[in-house]
Amino acid sequence: MRSRRHIQILSVATLLALGLTACGTGTTADSSAESAPTPSPIARADDVSTAVGEPSGKVVEEGSRTPRLAITHDEGVIVLDAVTLELLGEFPLEGFTRLNPVGDDRHLMVTEGEGFRVLDLGGYSVPHGDHDHHHSTRPTLTEMTFAAKHPGHVVVHDGRTVLYGDGDGSIRSFDSDALRDGATDQPEVTTRTERTPHHGVAVERDDGSVVTTVGTEDERSGIFIRDAKGKTLASSDECPGVHGEAAARGGALVFGCEDGLLLVKGEQITKVDAPDDYGRIGNQAGSEESPFVLGDYKTDPDAELERPK
Repeated sequence: MRSRRHIQILSVATLLALGLTACGTGTTADSSAESAPTPSPIARADDVSTAVGEPSGKVVEEGSRTPRLAITHDEGVIVLDAVTLELLGEFPLEGFTRLNPVGDDRHLMVTEGEGFRVLDLGGYSVPHGDHDHHHSTRPTLTEMTFAAKHPGHVVVHDGRTVLYGDGDGSIRSFDSDALRDGATDQPEVTTRTERTPHHGVAVERDDGSVVTTVGTEDERSGIFIRDAKGKTLASSDECPGVHGEAAARGGALVFGCEDGLLLVKGEQITKVDAPDDYGRIGNQAGSEESPFVLGDYKTDPDAELERPK
């Protein structure tokens, strides 16, 4: 059982992640949560949603955005109003869970057991000409799941959402907006499978090409770039311990290594060496509108759990 101070907070509407969704060797979500402030007690609302698997309730049009926060804890997930911190939804779950945006400003993927499960936060906005229409409904933990053995990273890029299964090498992708209207059926999914499953990550680009990590259960070494039909366009094996990814302006992608990083632009892969022999960049955060990418940096290969500052 994990300590209750280890929580993860994620907001789709405001894209706020206070507890990092890091995973993999060397860095976990717990490492960032260690220094997070203990949340204040939250009063339980009388009309808290505990809907699991049921369709969302009545949709109400709002005068402004209704951002929501989702927080994982030892016994499940709760959903709060991001402004008032009113408790709006409470959903029991067993085991360690992670949250990742689906990319539609409404849903999260809950990493649970042997798959990814869709959580509808119930607060969302729909573009309409030069303005948005804002809506709210009750939060719902849906029964929509995407099977994956040892579910891992979720990546949103160029309007596509990609789910990676570490245990079976499955790469499933779909239109990031496919669930925005509260669809109850799974969207059309494109499925690929890596021959050597590993703790990896994949990014689908707008031309249908996919950038994916290379590795086995025992080690990871680099990345492949494949076109929409699976033909290899470029590759690199210069990234020991490859982990994590982030996008930057101009279509650039960054993948962390134990001795620097790989920079991808189009079909070109460039190795950027760390200033130290061991300089691990395992978790990155970026924006497609910014030229900057943030990453952690670890220099002690023998540390059981290094927490860089």
